[in-house]
Amino acid sequence: MRLDHNIDLVKSLRNNFLPLDSSHINDSLPLTYQSEGFSMSETYKEISAKWLTTQLEFQKGFPENFPDNKHYRTSDGVMVKTLSELLIYERFKDAGLTLIYELPFVPNDYGPALYPDFAVLSPIDMKSVIFVEYVGRMDIQRYREDFARRVGRLIDNGYIPGVNLFFIFGDKDGNIDSLQITKVIADILGLRASLLS
Repeated sequence: MRLDHNIDLVKSLRNNFLPLDSSHINDSLPLTYQSEGFSMSETYKEISAKWLTTQLEFQKGFPENFPDNKHYRTSDGVMVKTLSELLIYERFKDAGLTLIYELPFVPNDYGPALYPDFAVLSPIDMKSVIFVEYVGRMDIQRYREDFARRVGRLIDNGYIPGVNLFFIFGDKDGNIDSLQITKVIADILGLRASLLS
């Protein structure tokens, strides 16, 4: 019963939001800086297809992160752990972003690899990797401690919250405010200021 409710909620959220498309970046610039005949969206698609192929090949060199916990399939066949991650993944895809679920990141501290929830190719410079973490169980002390360690290691490796490291928080029941997803997408696309004005 609860699962059916959650599935209906995810469908409703996906159907009621307009996608943010990276092609809007050019339109949001002052006229002086807008390019005619240049489609960042097409350029991003071309570059991101190559990035995706390379990164998926890299990912094959690592063991999968808790495969038995992955119960939900995205529209392109990627298995994720929670309905909230499924919603985030689909909203990012709808926005035109290229992303990989749990792409391994090897920090320079020689510790074990990290598996941030989402790695997104930046549509701004089309070479930087942005990590997005879904934070779902901050009510559990062990989860909070593990989260703090992982974030600390990412920060030690040059990731900056709000710049190339973003968080989407859920409550103890796994619910998320969809506006958080919209704001993170807008930040990644460089559209946050225009979204808020």
